[in-house]
Amino acid sequence: CSTAAGVSVGITDVPGHEKFVHHMVAGVSGVGMCILVIAADDGIMPQTIEHFQIMELLGVERGVVALTKMDLVDAATRERRIGEIRAWLANGFLKDAPICPVSSETGDGILEFHRIFSEAVNAAVRSEQLGIFRLPIERVFSMEGHGRVLSGVPVAGRIAEGDWVELVPGGARGR
Repeated sequence: CSTAAGVSVGITDVPGHEKFVHHMVAGVSGVGMCILVIAADDGIMPQTIEHFQIMELLGVERGVVALTKMDLVDAATRERRIGEIRAWLANGFLKDAPICPVSSETGDGILEFHRIFSEAVNAAVRSEQLGIFRLPIERVFSMEGHGRVLSGVPVAGRIAEGDWVELVPGGARGR
């Protein structure tokens, strides 16, 4: 995914069902911002609250709220939901987050959401403290012709193709 300014973005979709919260915790390590998705027909659900609390505990500092399924509610419900969400977020890390009503069915609000999301990503990238490149390893596999491949979500710094990296602890090196 890319922003309007061409910044590449990695998006991790984490399950909303409470049985899968442990997957959510594993998926959000190193997250710079979030998209909190709330369905207009359901409103704030227990798993919404759990996800919000986990992101807050993990130090996520910014995000955007996507109020989805707008085609399933009337204007009064839309305004009520926005008010409920704004009141609920008032004391948390998303207190100033934009709330973007969207419908994937009709396409309403999608362009505005993309604009707001792009601005939020660009602000997050500008405020990023780079420092040394760090990437907690989430997965290791072998790939024919390439050897062992390590993957994860970078949490700091920058790296380019061909740069040398070092595994810490251990000291193994690679490109």
